[in-house]
Order: sequence, then structure tokens, then C-alpha cells
Amino acid sequence: MGTTRQDGLKALFKAEIDRMNEMMDDLVTAAKATDSHADPGHLEADLMTG
Repeated sequence: MGTTRQDGLKALFKAEIDRMNEMMDDLVTAAKATDSHADPGHLEADLMTG
């Protein structure tokens, strides 16, 4: 049996989630490298955007 449309969509969404998680890891690393991760303004902005 071949790949169903739903299986294809699941694979696509998983790939996108993985890509976004990698991007978030990069942002965290950059924030820590510049000490901006402790800035209360950044935390507030993160909380507002969810």
C-alpha cells in the first residue's frame, strides 16, 4: 500500500515542526550569546506572542 494523503501531510507537518524547532534553538543560542535572554522586555514579548 502506498502513502496516503494523510500520511504525506503528517510527514510535511513533522518536517515543518522540526525546522521551526531548529530555528528556535538557533534563536535561543543567539540570545544566550548576546546576554539578551535575561532582558525582561524580551520575556514580555515572548509571552505576548505565545
